[in-house]
Amino acid sequence: MGVTRDSVYKWIEADPELKQAIETIRESMLDMTEGALFKQISEGNPAAIFFHLKTIGKKRGYIEKSETDITSNGQTIFVKLPDPE
Repeated sequence: MGVTRDSVYKWIEADPELKQAIETIRESMLDMTEGALFKQISEGNPAAIFFHLKTIGKKRGYIEKSETDITSNGQTIFVKLPDPE
């Protein structure tokens, strides 16, 4: 197109209609990709099954690492680290 990536992003941000069209295309691509993933799962593809369980199944315990929620009364705790020398 002969323009920089930054110019394209600025154009998208400046044109709400273009921004909405791109979002619609991205959502359609996501729908298509999810459909392909579910097809692979239904065909018994182990990698697709593992991926789905590790992402969507996290709340059921399908995780490979432990995650710790470090909040206090619903507020995130911020720790100031020393300035690097």
